[in-house]
Amino acid sequence: MLRWSLGLILLVLASPALAREEPPAPRIVFAALGDLPYSEPEYPILEKQLASLAGRVELAVHVGDIKPGVLPCVESIYAEVARILKTSPVPCFIIPGDNEWNDCFQPATAWALWTKHLARLDAHWTEDWQVARQPIRDENFACDRRGVRFVGINLVGGRQQDADEWRARLAQDLAWVQKALSEETDGLVAAVVFGHALPSAKHRAFFDAFLPAVEAFRKPVLYLHGDGHRWTWDPSFGPRNLLRVQVDQGGIAPPVLISVVGEGNDVAFRIDRRLDFGPPVAVQPSSTAHAHNDYVHPRPLLDALDHGFTSIEADVFLRNGELLVGHTWPDALRGRSLESLYLDPLWQRFRADEKIFRDGTALQLLIDFKTDAEPTWEALQEKLLPYRRMLTRVVKGEVRRGAVTIAISGNRPTRAILEATSCDALLDGRFGDPQRPDFDRQRFALISASWSDHFGRTAPNALSPEQHQELTRLVATAQEWKLPLRFWGTPNDASAWRALKAAGVAWLSADDFEKWKKLMSEMR
Repeated sequence: MLRWSLGLILLVLASPALAREEPPAPRIVFAALGDLPYSEPEYPILEKQLASLAGRVELAVHVGDIKPGVLPCVESIYAEVARILKTSPVPCFIIPGDNEWNDCFQPATAWALWTKHLARLDAHWTEDWQVARQPIRDENFACDRRGVRFVGINLVGGRQQDADEWRARLAQDLAWVQKALSEETDGLVAAVVFGHALPSAKHRAFFDAFLPAVEAFRKPVLYLHGDGHRWTWDPSFGPRNLLRVQVDQGGIAPPVLISVVGEGNDVAFRIDRRLDFGPPVAVQPSSTAHAHNDYVHPRPLLDALDHGFTSIEADVFLRNGELLVGHTWPDALRGRSLESLYLDPLWQRFRADEKIFRDGTALQLLIDFKTDAEPTWEALQEKLLPYRRMLTRVVKGEVRRGAVTIAISGNRPTRAILEATSCDALLDGRFGDPQRPDFDRQRFALISASWSDHFGRTAPNALSPEQHQELTRLVATAQEWKLPLRFWGTPNDASAWRALKAAGVAWLSADDFEKWKKLMSEMR
């Protein structure tokens, strides 16, 4: 009986010890990325990611979505992405995504732009890989390299603009893959099929026949796709020789590197996400540092942790059951989830040693609800279940401290949290909360206030005597309630932070991490 070594993939991902052992020499190493760029600041991210592949891989494949669905499908986007992809130091393919094609207002025009700028990128390569293309669908490709067959197909999610076209394209995709898995396969050890779409009922006509074709191939097959934005490793998607992987959204994670290793019946895919969340943070944590709107940084959460921030803020919107992170609704439509940006990487650090910071300092994650309080709270409670072991929790009315304290801000479900006998989060308080008949100080993580509401546009280091007296009163009130005080809307500079710290404000909000780092160095 054939023995497939797909379990190797899980071990490499989960075991730091194994990762340090001498791995088997790979037949080939390639990279996959997708769902990038989703905004203008992500264009240089794509350039840097491609440049980082030089000397590390033989091939790169972009699995589609070069823009968010909310932006119009204008030619400048296609042209700029094509320009960047052509700078790749290694051969680079791209397959279509729904955001730049069938989800556009005018799909036919969008497809013409995709074809004009992104089709046949291999024509720009300096080496000949003998790429085959499906006559009826030129964007579908196949090529062999070192015993591995790489197959790309136009399999997208999104809208079914034309039901007849959708059915015909699925049939053509299937025919191309069946051909790739059945013809001239004697010298092959594995195959990789690239599509954009997360499998769904809309693709049943394709996958119902794809799975038997994979099984008949009798060698390891990797179906690698984007679309869902969150890392997925699924070895139970089909027959034993099939592995499904969904790559991380490119704007928040580097390209995944896949090595094909082994010989004969022991061929496997070794996968390196290069998301080194690693052990607990070794930097000196700052008990006053609050990362305001943390998600705007190139590496959400990770940059803040590396700078010693012990309080981190993320705005979330509820959309179709998902909690999406962003400052505004269009930002949230980029699809970056609370789990992928914050909960998953925190959990990985926690599992290493039951803590986030090496010295055991706890972390506060301030989640600012931008959508209606009750449904957003219901969705968050469900999302937090897998992470309970690291969280501060209320159990039978008693607060039990954990490595991470969730504090709910913005549209707060205040009554629901105060009345709950058990829950996995505390509240971000306001100065009026202690007047509530159900006020319970233990259910609050901090108290926050708008700087401009109290002091207008006056900077903390330029307060009048009367304003300074008011600040002193607010600090004393928070201290009386034994809750750390934070102001939002304060200037993002050292003079403001020094003045606030001198006044006794507990959490100092910072947007510019380098300015903050410089201040901390000066104060040590």
